[in-house]
Amino acid sequence: MASPHAIRHNPSAVFYTNVSDLTMLGRLHLNNGTMNGFEILQPECYELMWHPIQTTPYRPNKHYGLGWFLGEFSGLKIIGHGGREYGFNSIMLICPQFKITIAILINVHTAESLKLAVKILSIITAYAQRNLTMVYS
Repeated sequence: MASPHAIRHNPSAVFYTNVSDLTMLGRLHLNNGTMNGFEILQPECYELMWHPIQTTPYRPNKHYGLGWFLGEFSGLKIIGHGGREYGFNSIMLICPQFKITIAILINVHTAESLKLAVKILSIITAYAQRNLTMVYS
């Protein structure tokens, strides 16, 4: 049975998933379309999906590719997609340089999932950069 909100907002309100599946999707993208030795997407797809097509009015210095928001955080490339509808909120951020996927699903539409994801990303990247500095010093 479809969500009562799905009629108005297809396809956003009819994508049923969980955090485990979203992080698996993130790993697929971080591995250029390969999962468990199988090529699911050709690497050339990423040149199309992750190429800026237009700027967005929502966030400064952000662009939109094919289905993905493209941006930068502390000098790191960030690819993401999220959405909200009455009763839920979601975000998935991918940071290719650190091979990180952050997926957040919240059952409240007013929650700031993007702010939470960016805060988590800042903690992880600060920790990783500090440890890399210690290793290479």
